[in-house]
Amino acid sequence: MPHIFITGATGLVGSATVDELINHGHKITALARSDESARKLESIRGGLTDFETLKQAAGDSSIDGVIHLAFVHNFDEYTQVSELDVLAIKALGEPLEGTNKPFIVSSTVGGLDIKSDDGVSAESDIQKPAFPRKGENTALELSKNGVTTISMRLPPTVHAGQLDKGFIRILMNSAIKNKKAVYVEPSHWSAVHVSDAAKAYRLAFEAGLK
Repeated sequence: MPHIFITGATGLVGSATVDELINHGHKITALARSDESARKLESIRGGLTDFETLKQAAGDSSIDGVIHLAFVHNFDEYTQVSELDVLAIKALGEPLEGTNKPFIVSSTVGGLDIKSDDGVSAESDIQKPAFPRKGENTALELSKNGVTTISMRLPPTVHAGQLDKGFIRILMNSAIKNKKAVYVEPSHWSAVHVSDAAKAYRLAFEAGLK
């Protein structure tokens, strides 16, 4: 039974991912900030700023890999929380070096602010200096040191029916209030249901074990 250490286990995507993993025979140990969160799963108490706790949890010999889903959604201090994400990823990733264990981090298709002189961008291009979220690049660098790093790039919105909140709830409330949903044709809005996102995380982790 693969044993996974996961951060952000009680969030929208995290909860669905945990259920998906458990339903397919995986064992979960979660990072928990509160007593309420700790009661839901086998857990280790701590937060993203507890770097030693993250290192010890990820480096435990019983752990087969790590899924990092936690992120501080404080957009007033986005640069600072993005730097915190980098430090948390380093703390989680360093114990995995040389093990080839899977380390899954979360990013977004809307977060690649890449500088391009000819209008065509590639993943190898350099990001603009002002781009604050560097966690994905930090994680991918670990692949040079024997870590099976996988970046899951989620679309701008992950929807879940009655559990929807945040940006997608704003759009829904606006449509209800105005009795219409406004959009620009022929554009398409990128989105994913939380259950599909959870399945993608599971499949990515299982692929990383091989």
